[in-house]
Amino acid sequence: GSTTNKLLAAADKALKTGIVDIKEVKEFQEGVFKELGIPMPEKVAELIEELHRILSGVGLLREISARARDRIVSFGERISVQVFAAVFNQTLENQMEEVKAKGIDSWEIGMLTTSGGGSADSAFSQAEILPSSYTSIALHLRPLKDKYDHVPIITGYIAQDSEGKITTLGRDGSDLTATVIGASILASEVQIWKDVSGIMTTDPRVVPAARPVGVLTFEEAAELSTFGAKVVHPAA
Repeated sequence: GSTTNKLLAAADKALKTGIVDIKEVKEFQEGVFKELGIPMPEKVAELIEELHRILSGVGLLREISARARDRIVSFGERISVQVFAAVFNQTLENQMEEVKAKGIDSWEIGMLTTSGGGSADSAFSQAEILPSSYTSIALHLRPLKDKYDHVPIITGYIAQDSEGKITTLGRDGSDLTATVIGASILASEVQIWKDVSGIMTTDPRVVPAARPVGVLTFEEAAELSTFGAKVVHPAA
């Protein structure tokens, strides 16, 4: 997305010139909250400051590892969930609801992967979800069925390995995050919203007469994704 591109551009600028410039990222976030008419949460300001420190290290050393790049692009998701939580809380407050939304990094509920070694620029990550994640996520989220005390808004696309280092799941990795969470809590349905009307018979940008495919098996969807259909993450 556009935020990921801004983060990567800031990383490349720090790498090539030694200059740390997150003005565009910061102004974009400030503009979002100004347009929404709500104050920017302290957590967002803290994340922006953390991003600045990491980029300062890149600029000082004039080098960036794949792991560092993964960590940098993770800020897009980590900031986004705080934005959505703030919007939800404003809405809930206006409706006099006592339940609050909470922005959560996926590893806080136990989403762990293998060590990806950097996947921010690749279509598919080397990082894979660890089987233990399903049990951990269930333990964290299932209690909400009995005591609905907050709305969890969880980062997609990113996770951590067993050493606590941030990994990414490749482009469209949020699809995988959603389905892993759905499977963990035994959800009856997982909805994935996209900017197209489902999986099409062909690329609608090339062929205007393209039609949505009504029904696909899991195997067919996985095969299409594996061979380049950018609608759902292949592992989702």
